[in-house]
Amino acid sequence: MALDRAAQTASEPADPVAAVVSPIDEGVLAQVALALDRRHRGDVPYPDRVRANALLARIHNEALLQLGPAAGAPAPPLVRVLAGRFLHFGRAFVGAQRRRSVAGLDPLAADLERRLLAVMEVIEATPYAADDALLFHERAQVRRHLLGAGARKRLREAGGRDPAEVLPPWSDEMVRLIDAGFVDQAIDLGAGGVREAGVAPIEEALLAAFAAAQRDDGRRRSVERMGALREQEPTPPIVGESPVPTPRGRPWPPAPTIAERLEASLTGDGPRPAAVAAAILTLRERPDAALALIRRILPDDPASTESGRSLLIRELPWLLAEVEARDLVTRARLRASVAAARLRPPQEPAARERALRRRFALAAEEARGQSDAIATEQLLANRPRSLAAELEGPIAADEAGESEAGEGSAPTDEGAEP
Repeated sequence: MALDRAAQTASEPADPVAAVVSPIDEGVLAQVALALDRRHRGDVPYPDRVRANALLARIHNEALLQLGPAAGAPAPPLVRVLAGRFLHFGRAFVGAQRRRSVAGLDPLAADLERRLLAVMEVIEATPYAADDALLFHERAQVRRHLLGAGARKRLREAGGRDPAEVLPPWSDEMVRLIDAGFVDQAIDLGAGGVREAGVAPIEEALLAAFAAAQRDDGRRRSVERMGALREQEPTPPIVGESPVPTPRGRPWPPAPTIAERLEASLTGDGPRPAAVAAAILTLRERPDAALALIRRILPDDPASTESGRSLLIRELPWLLAEVEARDLVTRARLRASVAAARLRPPQEPAARERALRRRFALAAEEARGQSDAIATEQLLANRPRSLAAELEGPIAADEAGESEAGEGSAPTDEGAEP
Protein backbone atom coordinates (compact mmCIF):
# COMPACT_ATOMS: atom_id res chain seq x y z
CA MET A 1 0.00 0.00 0.00
CA ALA A 2 2.88 2.36 0.77
CA LEU A 3 4.33 1.75 -2.69
CA ASP A 4 0.96 2.34 -4.36
CA ARG A 5 0.52 5.59 -2.45
CA ALA A 6 4.09 6.72 -3.09
CA ALA A 7 3.96 5.87 -6.81
CA GLN A 8 1.57 8.75 -7.36
CA THR A 9 4.23 11.28 -6.31
CA ALA A 10 7.13 10.15 -8.57
CA SER A 11 7.21 11.19 -12.20
CA GLU A 12 10.93 11.25 -13.14
CA PRO A 13 13.45 8.51 -12.26
CA ALA A 14 16.26 9.54 -9.94
CA ASP A 15 19.95 9.25 -10.77
CA PRO A 16 21.06 5.94 -9.19
CA VAL A 17 24.48 7.40 -8.29
CA ALA A 18 23.50 10.83 -6.93
CA ALA A 19 20.05 10.08 -5.48
CA VAL A 20 19.55 10.52 -1.74
CA VAL A 21 18.25 7.16 -0.50
CA SER A 22 18.41 7.75 3.26
CA PRO A 23 16.20 8.10 5.18
CA ILE A 24 13.83 5.77 3.36
CA ASP A 25 10.75 7.96 3.21
CA GLU A 26 7.81 8.22 0.83
CA GLY A 27 9.97 9.95 -1.77
CA VAL A 28 12.36 6.98 -1.84
CA LEU A 29 9.44 4.54 -1.94
CA ALA A 30 8.06 6.48 -4.90
CA GLN A 31 11.34 5.94 -6.74
CA VAL A 32 11.17 2.22 -5.90
CA ALA A 33 7.70 1.98 -7.42
CA LEU A 34 8.78 3.86 -10.54
CA ALA A 35 11.94 1.78 -10.97
CA LEU A 36 10.00 -1.48 -10.55
CA ASP A 37 7.73 -0.39 -13.37
CA ARG A 38 10.52 0.75 -15.69
CA ARG A 39 12.79 -2.28 -15.32
CA HIS A 40 10.21 -4.58 -16.99
CA ARG A 41 8.85 -2.29 -19.70
CA GLY A 42 9.96 -3.09 -23.22
CA ASP A 43 9.51 0.52 -24.39
CA VAL A 44 12.12 1.74 -21.88
CA PRO A 45 15.64 1.96 -23.39
CA TYR A 46 18.25 -0.50 -22.15
CA PRO A 47 20.37 2.11 -20.29
CA ASP A 48 17.31 3.28 -18.36
CA ARG A 49 16.40 -0.28 -17.38
CA VAL A 50 19.94 -0.79 -16.11
CA ARG A 51 19.68 2.45 -14.12
CA ALA A 52 16.39 1.26 -12.64
CA ASN A 53 18.04 -1.95 -11.41
CA ALA A 54 20.95 0.08 -10.07
CA LEU A 55 18.63 2.37 -8.09
CA LEU A 56 16.66 -0.57 -6.68
CA ALA A 57 19.86 -2.34 -5.65
CA ARG A 58 21.20 0.80 -3.99
CA ILE A 59 17.99 1.46 -2.04
CA HIS A 60 17.75 -2.12 -0.80
CA ASN A 61 21.44 -2.05 0.09
CA GLU A 62 20.82 1.09 2.16
CA ALA A 63 17.97 -0.66 3.96
CA LEU A 64 20.26 -3.57 4.81
CA LEU A 65 22.99 -1.22 6.04
CA GLN A 66 20.50 0.49 8.35
CA LEU A 67 19.39 -2.85 9.80
CA GLY A 68 23.04 -3.75 10.27
CA PRO A 69 23.23 -7.56 9.95
CA ALA A 70 26.56 -8.77 11.34
CA ALA A 71 28.77 -11.06 9.26
CA GLY A 72 28.74 -14.61 10.59
CA ALA A 73 25.51 -14.13 12.56
CA PRO A 74 22.11 -15.47 11.37
CA ALA A 75 19.96 -12.87 9.66
CA PRO A 76 16.58 -12.03 11.23
CA PRO A 77 13.41 -12.41 9.12
CA LEU A 78 13.20 -8.83 7.80
CA VAL A 79 16.87 -8.88 6.80
CA ARG A 80 16.29 -12.10 4.86
CA VAL A 81 13.37 -10.58 2.96
CA LEU A 82 15.38 -7.48 2.03
CA ALA A 83 18.48 -9.55 1.27
CA GLY A 84 16.61 -11.62 -1.30
CA ARG A 85 15.54 -8.46 -3.10
CA PHE A 86 18.96 -6.83 -2.87
CA LEU A 87 20.64 -9.95 -4.25
CA HIS A 88 18.10 -10.03 -7.09
CA PHE A 89 18.41 -6.39 -8.12
CA GLY A 90 22.14 -6.24 -7.41
CA ARG A 91 22.91 -9.31 -9.51
CA ALA A 92 20.72 -8.04 -12.35
CA PHE A 93 22.45 -4.64 -12.34
CA VAL A 94 26.04 -5.86 -11.98
CA GLY A 95 25.57 -8.58 -14.59
CA ALA A 96 24.02 -6.17 -17.10
CA GLN A 97 26.69 -3.53 -16.45
CA ARG A 98 29.50 -6.05 -17.02
CA ARG A 99 27.94 -7.33 -20.24
CA ARG A 100 27.11 -3.91 -21.73
CA SER A 101 28.38 -0.95 -19.79
CA VAL A 102 26.25 2.13 -19.17
CA ALA A 103 28.25 5.33 -18.79
CA GLY A 104 28.86 6.48 -15.22
CA LEU A 105 27.76 3.27 -13.45
CA ASP A 106 31.01 1.27 -13.28
CA PRO A 107 32.04 2.54 -9.79
CA LEU A 108 28.57 1.77 -8.41
CA ALA A 109 28.69 -1.72 -9.98
CA ALA A 110 32.05 -2.37 -8.30
CA ASP A 111 30.72 -1.24 -4.91
CA LEU A 112 27.57 -3.34 -5.18
CA GLU A 113 29.50 -6.40 -6.32
CA ARG A 114 31.50 -6.23 -3.09
CA ARG A 115 28.24 -5.86 -1.18
CA LEU A 116 26.84 -8.95 -2.90
CA LEU A 117 29.65 -10.97 -1.36
CA ALA A 118 29.18 -9.36 2.07
CA VAL A 119 25.44 -10.07 2.08
CA MET A 120 26.00 -13.62 0.87
CA GLU A 121 28.34 -14.17 3.81
CA VAL A 122 25.51 -13.20 6.17
CA ILE A 123 22.98 -15.34 4.32
CA GLU A 124 25.25 -18.39 4.30
CA ALA A 125 25.33 -18.20 8.11
CA THR A 126 21.50 -18.26 8.21
CA PRO A 127 19.35 -21.43 8.23
CA TYR A 128 17.82 -21.87 4.79
CA ALA A 129 14.78 -23.96 5.73
CA ALA A 130 12.60 -20.84 6.02
CA ASP A 131 13.91 -19.05 2.91
CA ASP A 132 11.26 -17.54 0.67
CA ALA A 133 11.34 -18.47 -3.01
CA LEU A 134 13.25 -15.38 -4.13
CA LEU A 135 16.01 -15.73 -1.53
CA PHE A 136 16.35 -19.45 -2.19
CA HIS A 137 16.77 -18.79 -5.92
CA GLU A 138 19.12 -15.84 -5.49
CA ARG A 139 21.41 -17.78 -3.16
CA ALA A 140 22.26 -20.05 -6.10
CA GLN A 141 22.32 -17.35 -8.79
CA VAL A 142 24.52 -14.89 -6.87
CA ARG A 143 26.80 -17.72 -5.85
CA ARG A 144 27.25 -18.66 -9.52
CA HIS A 145 28.00 -15.02 -10.38
CA LEU A 146 30.52 -14.49 -7.59
CA LEU A 147 32.37 -17.74 -8.27
CA GLY A 148 32.79 -16.86 -11.94
CA ALA A 149 36.33 -16.09 -13.10
CA GLY A 150 35.51 -12.45 -13.88
CA ALA A 151 33.94 -11.61 -10.52
CA ARG A 152 36.70 -13.38 -8.57
CA LYS A 153 39.38 -11.47 -10.48
CA ARG A 154 37.68 -8.09 -10.01
CA LEU A 155 37.17 -8.61 -6.27
CA ARG A 156 40.77 -9.74 -5.72
CA GLU A 157 42.19 -6.84 -7.73
CA ALA A 158 40.09 -4.43 -5.66
CA GLY A 159 41.76 -5.77 -2.51
CA GLY A 160 38.75 -7.84 -1.42
CA ARG A 161 38.47 -11.47 -0.48
CA ASP A 162 38.21 -14.30 -2.96
CA PRO A 163 34.58 -15.54 -3.05
CA ALA A 164 35.89 -19.11 -3.26
CA GLU A 165 37.33 -18.66 0.25
CA VAL A 166 34.22 -16.97 1.67
CA LEU A 167 31.41 -19.08 0.24
CA PRO A 168 30.92 -22.75 1.16
CA PRO A 169 31.99 -25.35 -1.44
CA TRP A 170 29.52 -26.68 -3.98
CA SER A 171 29.03 -29.83 -1.89
CA ASP A 172 27.21 -27.70 0.72
CA GLU A 173 25.06 -26.17 -2.01
CA MET A 174 24.23 -29.68 -3.24
CA VAL A 175 22.97 -30.64 0.21
CA ARG A 176 20.86 -27.47 0.36
CA LEU A 177 19.20 -28.32 -2.95
CA ILE A 178 18.49 -31.88 -1.78
CA ASP A 179 17.00 -30.64 1.49
CA ALA A 180 14.65 -28.41 -0.51
CA GLY A 181 13.62 -31.27 -2.80
CA PHE A 182 15.40 -30.04 -5.95
CA VAL A 183 16.74 -33.43 -6.97
CA ASP A 184 17.63 -32.72 -10.59
CA GLN A 185 19.28 -29.40 -9.75
CA ALA A 186 21.47 -31.14 -7.17
CA ILE A 187 22.49 -33.76 -9.72
CA ASP A 188 23.21 -31.04 -12.30
CA LEU A 189 25.42 -29.25 -9.79
CA GLY A 190 27.36 -32.45 -9.12
CA ALA A 191 27.63 -33.28 -12.82
CA GLY A 192 29.27 -29.90 -13.39
CA GLY A 193 32.31 -31.10 -11.43
CA VAL A 194 33.01 -34.39 -13.22
CA ARG A 195 35.87 -32.96 -15.32
CA GLU A 196 37.78 -32.02 -12.17
CA ALA A 197 36.72 -34.69 -9.64
CA GLY A 198 35.72 -37.55 -11.95
CA VAL A 199 32.48 -39.41 -12.50
CA ALA A 200 32.94 -42.04 -9.76
CA PRO A 201 33.70 -39.65 -6.84
CA ILE A 202 30.83 -37.36 -7.88
CA GLU A 203 28.46 -40.33 -8.05
CA GLU A 204 29.62 -41.55 -4.64
CA ALA A 205 28.97 -38.09 -3.12
CA LEU A 206 25.51 -37.89 -4.70
CA LEU A 207 24.51 -41.38 -3.56
CA ALA A 208 25.66 -40.65 0.00
CA ALA A 209 23.79 -37.32 0.12
CA PHE A 210 20.55 -38.81 -1.21
CA ALA A 211 20.84 -41.78 1.15
CA ALA A 212 21.16 -39.41 4.12
CA ALA A 213 18.01 -37.62 2.93
CA GLN A 214 16.20 -40.93 2.33
CA ARG A 215 15.60 -40.02 -1.31
CA ASP A 216 15.67 -43.26 -3.31
CA ASP A 217 14.45 -41.37 -6.37
CA GLY A 218 17.55 -39.18 -6.17
CA ARG A 219 19.82 -42.22 -5.96
CA ARG A 220 18.21 -43.76 -9.03
CA ARG A 221 18.41 -40.58 -11.06
CA SER A 222 22.03 -40.03 -9.99
CA VAL A 223 23.01 -43.48 -11.23
CA GLU A 224 21.17 -42.88 -14.50
CA ARG A 225 22.84 -39.49 -15.02
CA MET A 226 26.33 -40.73 -14.18
CA GLY A 227 25.80 -43.73 -16.45
CA ALA A 228 24.94 -41.37 -19.30
CA LEU A 229 28.12 -39.36 -18.61
CA ARG A 230 30.20 -42.53 -18.84
CA GLU A 231 28.90 -43.06 -22.37
CA GLN A 232 29.70 -39.56 -23.59
CA GLU A 233 32.37 -38.85 -26.16
CA PRO A 234 34.85 -37.72 -25.05
CA THR A 235 34.32 -39.60 -21.81
CA PRO A 236 34.99 -37.57 -18.64
CA PRO A 237 37.61 -39.02 -16.29
CA ILE A 238 36.37 -41.79 -14.02
CA VAL A 239 38.59 -40.49 -11.19
CA GLY A 240 39.73 -36.89 -11.59
CA GLU A 241 42.66 -34.94 -10.21
CA SER A 242 40.65 -32.83 -7.73
CA PRO A 243 38.78 -34.43 -4.81
CA VAL A 244 35.12 -33.71 -4.07
CA PRO A 245 35.21 -30.84 -1.54
CA THR A 246 34.31 -31.75 2.01
CA PRO A 247 31.19 -29.89 3.15
CA ARG A 248 31.87 -27.22 5.75
CA GLY A 249 28.70 -28.08 7.58
CA ARG A 250 26.03 -25.76 8.87
CA PRO A 251 26.99 -23.01 11.31
CA TRP A 252 23.62 -23.11 13.07
CA PRO A 253 22.22 -25.55 15.66
CA PRO A 254 20.86 -28.78 14.15
CA ALA A 255 17.15 -29.51 14.19
CA PRO A 256 17.34 -32.04 17.10
CA THR A 257 18.96 -29.38 19.30
CA ILE A 258 16.16 -26.92 18.54
CA ALA A 259 13.61 -29.66 19.24
CA GLU A 260 15.21 -30.41 22.60
CA ARG A 261 14.96 -26.76 23.60
CA LEU A 262 11.33 -26.59 22.52
CA GLU A 263 10.46 -29.74 24.47
CA ALA A 264 11.99 -28.24 27.61
CA SER A 265 9.90 -25.11 27.12
CA LEU A 266 6.65 -26.91 26.30
CA THR A 267 6.95 -29.37 29.18
CA GLY A 268 8.24 -26.85 31.74
CA ASP A 269 6.42 -25.04 34.51
CA GLY A 270 5.83 -21.83 32.58
CA PRO A 271 2.48 -20.71 31.08
CA ARG A 272 1.54 -23.10 28.28
CA PRO A 273 0.01 -20.49 25.90
CA ALA A 274 3.22 -18.47 25.96
CA ALA A 275 5.34 -21.58 25.42
CA VAL A 276 3.19 -22.70 22.46
CA ALA A 277 3.32 -19.24 20.88
CA ALA A 278 7.10 -19.10 21.25
CA ALA A 279 7.43 -22.61 19.83
CA ILE A 280 5.33 -21.74 16.78
CA LEU A 281 7.44 -18.65 16.09
CA THR A 282 10.61 -20.73 16.42
CA LEU A 283 9.30 -23.39 14.06
CA ARG A 284 8.37 -20.75 11.48
CA GLU A 285 12.09 -19.89 11.44
CA ARG A 286 13.26 -23.51 11.68
CA PRO A 287 10.53 -25.67 10.10
CA ASP A 288 12.99 -28.57 9.93
CA ALA A 289 12.85 -28.76 13.74
CA ALA A 290 9.11 -29.53 13.73
CA LEU A 291 9.74 -33.06 12.46
CA ALA A 292 12.48 -33.58 15.06
CA LEU A 293 10.03 -32.47 17.77
CA ILE A 294 7.37 -34.91 16.53
CA ARG A 295 9.93 -37.72 16.63
CA ARG A 296 10.49 -37.05 20.34
CA ILE A 297 6.88 -38.15 20.89
CA LEU A 298 7.58 -41.61 19.43
CA PRO A 299 8.60 -44.32 21.93
CA ASP A 300 11.28 -45.79 19.64
CA ASP A 301 13.15 -42.48 19.21
CA PRO A 302 16.47 -42.44 21.15
CA ALA A 303 15.81 -38.90 22.43
CA SER A 304 12.30 -39.70 23.63
CA THR A 305 11.47 -39.97 27.34
CA GLU A 306 8.28 -41.23 28.96
CA SER A 307 7.72 -38.02 30.91
CA GLY A 308 8.34 -35.88 27.84
CA ARG A 309 6.01 -37.98 25.66
CA SER A 310 3.15 -37.74 28.12
CA LEU A 311 3.30 -33.92 28.00
CA LEU A 312 4.27 -33.42 24.36
CA ILE A 313 1.45 -35.56 22.98
CA ARG A 314 -1.06 -32.82 23.82
CA GLU A 315 0.78 -30.56 21.35
CA LEU A 316 0.39 -33.06 18.50
CA PRO A 317 -2.54 -31.42 16.63
CA TRP A 318 -0.82 -28.09 16.01
CA LEU A 319 2.57 -29.79 15.56
CA LEU A 320 1.20 -31.96 12.74
CA ALA A 321 -0.37 -28.90 11.16
CA GLU A 322 2.95 -27.03 11.27
CA VAL A 323 5.03 -29.83 9.79
CA GLU A 324 2.52 -30.57 7.05
CA ALA A 325 2.22 -26.90 6.11
CA ARG A 326 5.95 -26.22 5.84
CA ASP A 327 7.86 -29.47 5.31
CA LEU A 328 8.39 -31.50 2.14
CA VAL A 329 6.32 -34.61 1.52
CA THR A 330 9.06 -37.15 2.23
CA ARG A 331 9.04 -40.70 3.50
CA ALA A 332 10.70 -39.64 6.76
CA ARG A 333 8.06 -37.00 7.43
CA LEU A 334 5.15 -39.29 6.58
CA ARG A 335 6.50 -42.12 8.75
CA ALA A 336 6.87 -39.86 11.79
CA SER A 337 3.50 -38.16 11.25
CA VAL A 338 1.61 -41.45 10.83
CA ALA A 339 3.30 -43.03 13.86
CA ALA A 340 2.65 -39.97 16.04
CA ALA A 341 -1.00 -39.70 14.98
CA ARG A 342 -1.60 -43.30 16.07
CA LEU A 343 -0.64 -42.36 19.61
CA ARG A 344 -3.56 -39.93 19.77
CA PRO A 345 -6.24 -40.95 17.24
CA PRO A 346 -8.19 -37.90 16.01
CA GLN A 347 -11.88 -37.61 16.82
CA GLU A 348 -13.05 -34.93 14.38
CA PRO A 349 -14.14 -36.13 10.92
CA ALA A 350 -11.78 -33.74 9.13
CA ALA A 351 -8.83 -34.85 11.25
CA ARG A 352 -9.67 -38.52 10.66
CA GLU A 353 -9.72 -37.89 6.92
CA ARG A 354 -6.31 -36.21 7.10
CA ALA A 355 -4.95 -39.19 9.02
CA LEU A 356 -6.32 -41.55 6.36
CA ARG A 357 -4.77 -39.49 3.56
CA ARG A 358 -1.48 -39.49 5.46
CA ARG A 359 -1.47 -43.30 5.64
CA PHE A 360 -2.26 -43.65 1.94
CA ALA A 361 0.50 -41.16 1.07
CA LEU A 362 2.99 -43.12 3.18
CA ALA A 363 2.04 -46.40 1.49
CA ALA A 364 2.49 -44.82 -1.94
CA GLU A 365 5.82 -43.29 -0.96
CA GLU A 366 7.07 -46.60 0.46
CA ALA A 367 6.14 -48.42 -2.74
CA ARG A 368 7.78 -45.75 -4.89
CA GLY A 369 10.92 -45.82 -2.78
CA GLN A 370 11.15 -49.60 -2.98
CA SER A 371 10.78 -49.46 -6.76
CA ASP A 372 13.49 -46.80 -7.04
CA ALA A 373 15.83 -48.79 -4.78
CA ILE A 374 15.41 -51.94 -6.88
CA ALA A 375 15.99 -50.00 -10.10
CA THR A 376 19.14 -48.43 -8.63
CA GLU A 377 20.59 -51.80 -7.65
CA GLN A 378 19.83 -53.22 -11.10
CA LEU A 379 21.55 -50.30 -12.82
CA LEU A 380 24.64 -50.72 -10.63
CA ALA A 381 24.69 -54.50 -11.12
CA ASN A 382 24.63 -54.15 -14.91
CA ARG A 383 27.85 -52.12 -15.00
CA PRO A 384 31.12 -53.74 -16.08
CA ARG A 385 32.87 -52.43 -12.95
CA SER A 386 31.49 -51.59 -9.55
CA LEU A 387 31.66 -48.08 -8.13
CA ALA A 388 34.13 -49.27 -5.47
CA ALA A 389 36.43 -50.71 -8.14
CA GLU A 390 36.29 -47.48 -10.14
CA LEU A 391 37.22 -45.47 -7.07
CA GLU A 392 40.28 -47.67 -6.55
CA GLY A 393 41.62 -46.59 -9.95
CA PRO A 394 41.54 -47.42 -13.67
CA ILE A 395 42.22 -50.93 -14.92
CA ALA A 396 45.95 -51.59 -15.00
CA ALA A 397 47.48 -51.91 -18.46
CA ASP A 398 48.85 -55.44 -17.87
CA GLU A 399 45.47 -56.66 -16.55
CA ALA A 400 43.71 -55.18 -19.57
CA GLY A 401 46.23 -56.81 -21.91
CA GLU A 402 45.88 -60.24 -20.30
CA SER A 403 42.10 -60.02 -20.48
CA GLU A 404 42.17 -59.13 -24.16
CA ALA A 405 44.78 -61.79 -24.94
CA GLY A 406 42.58 -64.39 -23.30
CA GLU A 407 39.84 -63.52 -25.77
CA GLY A 408 42.19 -64.27 -28.68
CA SER A 409 42.21 -60.74 -30.04
CA ALA A 410 45.03 -58.32 -30.70
CA PRO A 411 45.70 -55.85 -27.88
CA THR A 412 43.58 -52.73 -28.30
CA ASP A 413 42.52 -49.81 -26.13
CA GLU A 414 38.79 -50.48 -26.45
CA GLY A 415 38.39 -52.28 -23.14
CA ALA A 416 40.54 -49.90 -21.13
CA GLU A 417 38.93 -47.42 -18.83
CA PRO A 418 39.77 -43.83 -19.80
